[in-house]
Amino acid sequence: MTRRFVTRAVTFLLVGTLVGWLTDRRFEQEEQSVRQFEFSLELLGVAGFDGHFKRVNPAFVRLLAYSAEELCSRPFMDFVHPDDRQSTEAEGLGHALGDLTHRRLIVDDEHGALGAPRGVGAGG
Repeated sequence: MTRRFVTRAVTFLLVGTLVGWLTDRRFEQEEQSVRQFEFSLELLGVAGFDGHFKRVNPAFVRLLAYSAEELCSRPFMDFVHPDDRQSTEAEGLGHALGDLTHRRLIVDDEHGALGAPRGVGAGG
């Protein structure tokens, strides 16, 4: 009986230690992910199937001169230049921006190029 108790106690401690370690690692990974998202100079955004950004990083705000709330409140196609909307839809909204270059609309309605450097994406 005592041996059984010791075995269970050791097992409980080992499992508890493992769960604690895994939880700590998960939190570390989450913190690193948040830091990479927030401090990246690249445009990073999370878009939903409803066509709206759910979250954008500060690089989006700096480049497009819209607030994060404005970017998330309108369909992201509103921020694609009208001449590029058809090709953007044809490429599929799930396609990586690595091979795409699109003009974007900034607050004062000036147009500029939005894209990734060569070598990024499947065709680069």
